[in-house]
Amino acid sequence: MLAGLIAAAVALGAAELAAGLTGGASLIVEVGDVVVERTPGPVVKWAIDLLGTNDKPFLLASVTVISLVLGAALGPLAGRWSIVGLLGFAIFGAIGAAAAARDPLTDTSIAIFTALFAGVAGYLALQALLAAAVPASGPAASEASPTVPGRGLADRRRFLGFAAGATGGAALAAFTGRGILGPAVDVEAQREAVALPPTEIEVGTNGFEVDGISPLITPNDKFYRIDTALVVPRVDTADWKLSITGMVDNPFELTFDELLEQATMEEAVTLACVSNEVGDNLVGNAIWRGVPLASLLERAGVREGATQIVGRSVDNFTTGFPTEVALDGRPAMVAIAMNGEPLPAAHGFPARLVVPGLYGYVSATKWLKEIELNTLEGYDAYWIPRGWSKIAPIKTQSRIDTPRNGREVEPGRVPIGGVAWGGIRSIDRVEVRISPRDGDASEGEWVAAELGEKLSQSTWRQWVYQWPAQTGEYRVEVRATDGEGKVQTAERQPPAPDGATGHHTISLRVSEGASLADPNSFTDPAEALAAARARWAVFGQDDYDMLFNWRCFCPPAQLAPVDLQVRGSRVFSGNFTGGPELPRDQLEEYQTVDGLFDFIQDAIDRQAVQITATYDQTGFPASVWVDYDERTGDEERGFQLHEVKTV
Repeated sequence: MLAGLIAAAVALGAAELAAGLTGGASLIVEVGDVVVERTPGPVVKWAIDLLGTNDKPFLLASVTVISLVLGAALGPLAGRWSIVGLLGFAIFGAIGAAAAARDPLTDTSIAIFTALFAGVAGYLALQALLAAAVPASGPAASEASPTVPGRGLADRRRFLGFAAGATGGAALAAFTGRGILGPAVDVEAQREAVALPPTEIEVGTNGFEVDGISPLITPNDKFYRIDTALVVPRVDTADWKLSITGMVDNPFELTFDELLEQATMEEAVTLACVSNEVGDNLVGNAIWRGVPLASLLERAGVREGATQIVGRSVDNFTTGFPTEVALDGRPAMVAIAMNGEPLPAAHGFPARLVVPGLYGYVSATKWLKEIELNTLEGYDAYWIPRGWSKIAPIKTQSRIDTPRNGREVEPGRVPIGGVAWGGIRSIDRVEVRISPRDGDASEGEWVAAELGEKLSQSTWRQWVYQWPAQTGEYRVEVRATDGEGKVQTAERQPPAPDGATGHHTISLRVSEGASLADPNSFTDPAEALAAARARWAVFGQDDYDMLFNWRCFCPPAQLAPVDLQVRGSRVFSGNFTGGPELPRDQLEEYQTVDGLFDFIQDAIDRQAVQITATYDQTGFPASVWVDYDERTGDEERGFQLHEVKTV
């Protein structure tokens, strides 16, 4: 068995060496590609759910381990009957040759040579190992002497010495072959040679500065990667061309230099994988530069009845989406750059399709070589026969990035934040619902979060809600409303066949911390004020906006609501709602939250006959009415503070 296992390792190592020397493809990778192609859709989805982006290394490791196990099983049989070893490695080579020959990037003759070289090397190693196990001159028999089935007494020392040499040779061949295969096409050198104009959107500087929230722009090295390529294709731009074919009047080809010259479109677009579970991270936002797909179709002259655009990769992977999508005004493009630099190899260099509003499996062809016009009925792209929907618009979704599920936080103002996306519909509103973890979630109130910058109609938006957290255990839920007014559904649906739905929900525990009494529970105005100040000290901020109006027997102009901006604990600016900015002398009539606390304290100090005050849960006074002297009319005064929004 050990002889068979080592012989299989020699065959695998020889295959890598031959592939490297001839510029062919790894037989392990090619067999893995066949497994991916022939695996039913539900099994593929299960693997992605279980392993995520580790599915490819796991598959390659599995192919390697299975090959070694089969070799170990072959060893004892070949020890008895040599013909079995010959047939076994002949089948081994035939499977590898067939798998490699189907790869459009591999020459058939090279595939056959690689497999033949590997099979012969494995068979010869097996024969040599079995021969090494039997000494040239038979030793004296003893009960402790091992035997080789069909060959008699074994020489363990001689065998192990030969086995160690064969194992080392197999490893050296494999690493040498991989080293030769690696730099066959220096993609990084080609990328460095591409000159791009600077992006008009500064990458990495936009968005909320909240720890844990996804950045507005996803860095290239953090952008998710889901595709069927076990090894990233290395495309030589000197030989590469993009073909526009199929149901068109004027089929044509573009070189990379021609495509680069026409790449004037730049757009921020969020891409999402259909396999993304609710709250998961198979989604990212990037700034793409490329050639408008509509202009390429216009040049080709799309024929009537051409209802599907098929994108074909250099490894023959395909996607397909309705032709009308590329012509409805959305910024669909053949992209050549991502976040201000040429496409990384893992994300499609030299060119890929980017189609806003569609899940990647029907649109985002990487390592693009052909755009074919076809009919929706006439062709099913790669994932469609595997059970996924042919029409796949991105669904409105939202995600909580921070705090993480199950975390314990301190009482006080806790920022809850994340991102929300809605295909090409953008996001107009994000709401958060917080309820006791053991209670009924539907009893909680939906409250609006603050939305971040909108880079385009096709990008996600960051959101933050400043939660006045109090001791307890809570359920936190988020939902988004897209630009068409459609509220994200709470109905749970798995990713298959056209994308997951449901609200992302997490659990949080707020530690004991300091005890903060509810100011509205006190009847004594002084005690209520003290409790409110304590809460504001925990939940309040120095920079905030608030909507305020006085209440008194005053001229109407003095009672109008005013939008006030407080910065650094002072009223910095303000204006009557919808009106011009207030001059400084008028601005001095208005107070910060701390100033309004002083207003209440003054009424307490003056022993006003009536002080009616209600406080927000964060501590600020929401409504106050003071009657200083019951014998005097029209001297009552108060105010309303409608909202305070942290900046």
